[in-house]
Amino acid sequence: MNLLKIKEKGLQDIIKILEPVFQKVGINFYYLIGAAAKDIWYNKQGIISRKTNDIDLAILVADVEQFQQLKTLLETNYHFNRVAGSEFTLVSNSGLTVDLLPFGNQVDIHDGRLVNGISLHNIKVNSFQEIAQSAVQEVEQEQGVFRIATLPAIILLKLIAYDDRPEQRTKDAQDIAHIINVYFDIETNIFFDEHHDLLERIDEGNHIIAARVIGRLLRKPLSRNATLHQRVINILENHIMNQRGNKFIELMATTNHKTIEENIKILHEILLGIQEHEAL
Repeated sequence: MNLLKIKEKGLQDIIKILEPVFQKVGINFYYLIGAAAKDIWYNKQGIISRKTNDIDLAILVADVEQFQQLKTLLETNYHFNRVAGSEFTLVSNSGLTVDLLPFGNQVDIHDGRLVNGISLHNIKVNSFQEIAQSAVQEVEQEQGVFRIATLPAIILLKLIAYDDRPEQRTKDAQDIAHIINVYFDIETNIFFDEHHDLLERIDEGNHIIAARVIGRLLRKPLSRNATLHQRVINILENHIMNQRGNKFIELMATTNHKTIEENIKILHEILLGIQEHEAL
């Protein structure tokens, strides 16, 4: 399998700094999420997207002390600046905003957003552990192998983020719609190699079979956590059932220019893809 490549210089420079720092404090597993991860996937197909100065990394930490040690080292030795009001946002010397989002067995990521008693200001990191276990892909870069969330995993994170804070996360619904629109073009091979049964439905539109495949690919991370699985089912069912005046669906339509009914069908296909194994 050909590895994806990091083309954005700003991200390359940040990884050069972070990689040895992570190793120094004993952090061995992390992966890229958010817009920067999406851009790497888009670059594979030459798709142009809005640029971002934000880099979001999910990092596996042993405990809060390790997390604090990491931030202190970046601030003291590498001229990163902390952002007031956030436990995990730093700004690099070059002006890039870096969100270091911790997860792990010693990190409380339930209601209250506490890390060993230190508030994470209600940032919800639900699904980071599950994605780490089954929904990341390797990327080629100078220091070796770097991991990013898959596009289905990015959709999962955005579904949850919007559900947490719909008033602040309007771009999530738009990003989900756009990823589904281009997913067939980016990952064409997996449709022919692993999901060829759906190709007979190609006349319904690439976005429809893409939504079904995305649902299928979310089954593995969701199967690792029954609470998370049910939460995602509830999110999708809520959007499907509450069509009238649904802001999430309206936001999807501003990006993919499809009707409310068409967007409902897209969400329904994701839901069906997740639930397929349950009917077996």
